[in-house]
Amino acid sequence: MSTIASTAVGSNAIVIGLMGHAAALLMAMLPGAGAECLFTMLYPLSWMLIVLGLYKELHHRSLRPLGAWRFYAACGAATIPVLGPLSVLITLHRMQGSSTVKQDRSPGFFSSLAGLRANSLLIVLFLALLFLLFAMLSIRNDPYFKRRAMETILPEAAHAAGPAEGTAFVSEGKYFSIHIPAGWEKDENVLSVAHKEYGVRLRAPGLKELGYVLIDIVYYGEQHRTPERFIFDKLNPAWGAPGEERGPVKDATVAGMQAKTVGIRSTRHPIAGIGDAPVEALEQYIVVPAARGFFVLLFNAPVHIMQDYRRNFEAVLQSFKPAAAQAASGTVEEVTAEEYRVYTDFFNTAEVPVIEAPVPVSFPSRGGLVYERTSSIRKNDLELEKAFGKLPPSLLADYIRRNEKQSSLKDRILSQKVHILSEAAMEDMKKKGGLG
Repeated sequence: MSTIASTAVGSNAIVIGLMGHAAALLMAMLPGAGAECLFTMLYPLSWMLIVLGLYKELHHRSLRPLGAWRFYAACGAATIPVLGPLSVLITLHRMQGSSTVKQDRSPGFFSSLAGLRANSLLIVLFLALLFLLFAMLSIRNDPYFKRRAMETILPEAAHAAGPAEGTAFVSEGKYFSIHIPAGWEKDENVLSVAHKEYGVRLRAPGLKELGYVLIDIVYYGEQHRTPERFIFDKLNPAWGAPGEERGPVKDATVAGMQAKTVGIRSTRHPIAGIGDAPVEALEQYIVVPAARGFFVLLFNAPVHIMQDYRRNFEAVLQSFKPAAAQAASGTVEEVTAEEYRVYTDFFNTAEVPVIEAPVPVSFPSRGGLVYERTSSIRKNDLELEKAFGKLPPSLLADYIRRNEKQSSLKDRILSQKVHILSEAAMEDMKKKGGLG
């Protein structure tokens, strides 16, 4: 007999569970539309199949799985990627029990592993199911398939139609509402809800390849994010394409709220070998601050047809209604504008200062991550005078006053080289077993 699986149910469940586990891990590494959703279905299913096979095999060997601690340990370990299923296989190889059929010499683990078998028809059906699920999720979420389907369904008259009242749309979380122009397709799968980004992308119908026209409406809700840094990053990109032109920041009003607007002119280049001619395009950003977070409305269109679609963008702007202002949570106070300027100057300097006490530390002034909450100190912890010599009492008292309690840091540190590490992101890293 096989020392890993000898029953039909056990061997089929284990083999198909292992295949599902491998497929789920593969989906987790793919950036394609629908891959994340497929992973969340496959991973628990593969775990249940592996546990079923483990239980069936141990029961067949006259053991009591529900009374054995190693069964529960293997079930818990099975949730771990790669190593989990391996621990189940090792458990089955070692817990042979008192089955009526025994061999004079038990085969080794790898020989037993090679002897695992499953019904061919079940394997084919499982692979077909995986393919169908992936295809359905891709077609449902992939903007390319959506665009092709829209072009097939809509008549040419709808493509050329001007702005109409449109259909009402409310964002996930009910942060804002708009009216979508008639015939335009919407896509809500371009944002990261995990990072509190909610919104929609609207695409004009009938336009192909590099001639597309987009309208994005996004609410950025992470507590540390600010409209100032969003605009700064647009005007000072780390990797700017050659030939881009960035206009000045101007004041604007949207839905009765004060806003800022900035335009960026760039060139859309085709993928190498496609042969399409480059297209000059203009991105117009309107950034609307809120009590917590901010909204961004983007109009992105080729320059030569921008005026034809501007009325659609203006109709969306007129219909835009933000939800009631979100109250900021927590009681941690934010640092002052003066301190933000100090942080900005510090991280923009080319020199790396060194503090000699209590332990020599070279601060990463060229960039890095900054935790969103400052540290607090006590007078007894001060070692400043050892590092800097005698300090004026007023300066020392001001330093102590500013650092007696924690303060909040947002991404108003206007430097390309530094990013705010939010408290939520820190906790998420800890849950995953490290600091990244």
